[in-house]
Amino acid sequence: MKRGLLLVLMSLWSLALAAQERIVEFASDIEVQPSRELLVNETITVVAEGREIRRGIYRDFPTVYEDRSGRRVTVPFEVVGVERNGEREDWHTESISNGVRVYFGSSDRLLEHGRHTYDLTYRTSRQVGFFDEFDELYWNVTGNAWGFPIERASATVNLPPGASPGELRLDAYTGQQGEQGTDAVGEVISGSRVRFETTRRLGPGAGLTIAVGFPKGLVREPTAAEKRAMFLRDHRPAIIGAVGTLVVVLWYLFAWSRVGRDPEGGAIYPQYDPPEGYSPGMLRYVWKMGYDKTCLAAALVSLAVKGAIKLDKHDDDYVVERLDGETESATERKLLMKLVDRQGEQLAFEQSNHARVGGALKAHEKALSGRMEGRYFKLNRWWVVPGLVLSAIILLAMVLSLPGEEKFIAIFLAVHQSFWNIGTAVLMMRVYRSWRDLEGITGLMGAVVLTAFSLPFAAASVIVLGVFGYMIGWLPASIVVVLAVVNGLFWSLMRAPTLHGRKLLDRIEGMRLYLTVAEREEIERRHGDAPPQTFEEFERLLPYAVALDAADTWAERFAAEIEAAARSGSAQSRHWYPATISNGRFTAAGLGSALGSSLASATASASTAPGSSSGGGGGGSSGGGGGGGGGGGW
Repeated sequence: MKRGLLLVLMSLWSLALAAQERIVEFASDIEVQPSRELLVNETITVVAEGREIRRGIYRDFPTVYEDRSGRRVTVPFEVVGVERNGEREDWHTESISNGVRVYFGSSDRLLEHGRHTYDLTYRTSRQVGFFDEFDELYWNVTGNAWGFPIERASATVNLPPGASPGELRLDAYTGQQGEQGTDAVGEVISGSRVRFETTRRLGPGAGLTIAVGFPKGLVREPTAAEKRAMFLRDHRPAIIGAVGTLVVVLWYLFAWSRVGRDPEGGAIYPQYDPPEGYSPGMLRYVWKMGYDKTCLAAALVSLAVKGAIKLDKHDDDYVVERLDGETESATERKLLMKLVDRQGEQLAFEQSNHARVGGALKAHEKALSGRMEGRYFKLNRWWVVPGLVLSAIILLAMVLSLPGEEKFIAIFLAVHQSFWNIGTAVLMMRVYRSWRDLEGITGLMGAVVLTAFSLPFAAASVIVLGVFGYMIGWLPASIVVVLAVVNGLFWSLMRAPTLHGRKLLDRIEGMRLYLTVAEREEIERRHGDAPPQTFEEFERLLPYAVALDAADTWAERFAAEIEAAARSGSAQSRHWYPATISNGRFTAAGLGSALGSSLASATASASTAPGSSSGGGGGGSSGGGGGGGGGGGW
C-alpha cells in the first residue's frame, strides 16, 4: 500500500515537473574576433505550456554599463538572426531602460505546447577588458533576470589563435546577482578554445558568468584615437551639457559686464532721517530691487503711524480699520484705496478676503514699479532671455543624445520635473516661512500640518530626480542642476541700480547703519550726536525699520522706552500698537516680528486663493561582466 502510494506521488511529481515552463538548456557559443568584436550564438531550449510562454520568449541584452571607474559605457548590439527549431523565426526589438529586448515569435501566432529550441545570433563589441599583463573576456552567459529555472547552461569561447593552453586563465561563477557560486566547471580544449558547463540546476534569477584571461596581442587593443572617440560617444550628454553650460556662463558674464555691474558706491554714514519724499515701501522696493510682502507690511505700519489706519489683531488675523488720517505718499494712497477706502471701514487679513488683499498687493506693486523701476534700478530681463533659450536648447540636445527610447522618457521627466519643482519650491518656501514666523499654538499646528502636507511633494521631486539621473547618468544630471543654478544666479545678478539708484542705496545703507546698531552710545562714539532715545523717535522710524529688516534690533534698542510708554498708557493710543499684542501680552522683544515678518506672512496667506498654491580572478561574481540581461516569455 505504502509502496503504491509512493509510486503515485512520484508519478505526479514527474508530471508536474514535465509541465513546468523552464529552460532545458542554454548553450552559448562565443567567437572573440581579433577586431574586438564578438559573434555570439545562443541556443535556448524551452518547455512552453502557454502560461508565460505563449507566443515565444524574449531576451534582454544590456547595452549600458558602468566601467571600473564608474563611467557609463554604451556597447553596440546587432541581431544577426533568430531561428526556432531550425527554421527562421519572426523577431523584433524594443528599447528598455539599459539596453535592448529581442522578442522571438509573432504576436499573431501562438506556440504549440512542448519543447522549442531557439537560436539567437548577434554581434557586439567593447566587451574585452585590456589590462597591463593580460586581456580578458568577462561575460555573463545567461543573464540573471530569467523568471524560469535553467536546467543546464554551457558556454564555449573561441579565441583568436596564438595562445598555448597554459597561458589561459579560467573562472566561472553561478548564482544570483553578486554571488560567487561554484556550480560550474571550465576546461581548456585548446589554446584557442575553452568550455564551461554548470554542474547543477540554476533557479530563477540565477545565472552563469565566466572569465577567460588570455595573452595580450590576440585581440587588437583600441588606439588612443579610438579611445577618445569612444569616450566622446559614451559621454555625449555630459560633454554637450558641460560645453553648453560654459557657453551660457560666458554669455551671462558678457551680459553682466554690459548691464549688470553695479555703479561704485559712495561712503556710508549714519542717516538719522529718511530721504525726503520716499515712503518706507519705496525704500524697500529699491533696496530689494523688487517687490515682496514686506513692502506692504512697511506701508501698513507707516499708514498706522500717520493715523490713516488702525492695525489690530483678532485671534490670529490682522485687521485694518480706516481712520481719518492721510498720507502724502501716492503709493500709500493707492494701497489705501484698494484696502479700506472709507473711514470706519474694516478688513481682516484672512483667506476669505483673498481677492481684495491680492488686488491691493498688485496695485501697490504697480504703483511702486511705476515710480521706481527704470529710474533707480533696471531688471535687464531681456539680457537673461538668451541664456534661458540656450539652456533649453542644451537640455534638449543632451536628452536627444541618449540612446533608443530613453530620450523620450527623459524629455517627459525633464519637462515634468521643471514645473513640479517650481511648485515644490514655492511650497517649501511657505513651510520655511511658517516656521520662521511661528506664533502661538495655532501657528505651531499650522506649520506642522503644512510640513506634513509638503513632504510627499518634496519626496516625489527627489525620486523623479533620481530616476532622471539614473537615465542620463549622474554626471549629466549634475550638470543640469548646475545649469539651473547658473540661470537662477544671473537672474538675480543681472539686476543693477542706476546712478540715481546707487546714490539712494548709499543713503538707505546709512539709514540701516543707524537702525541696526544696538546701542545709541556706539553711534555717538563713532559718528557724533544721535537723536534722543525717546519713544517718539522709535515710532518715527519704525516703518523704515520694518522696511529695511531692522525692526527687531530697533525695538530692542528702545525696549526701556517702549515698556515705559506701555506702562504709562501712551503707547496704547498709537494705532499700530494693538497689532503687537500676542496672547494678551505685550513684549518689546516681539514687536519687530509682529509688525514685520508676521504681518508680511499674514499678507501672503490672505492674498492667496484656496487651492491655488502649486503642490505641485576571483574578483568576479555571478551577473558581472558584459552580456547578461535575462529574458522571459510573452
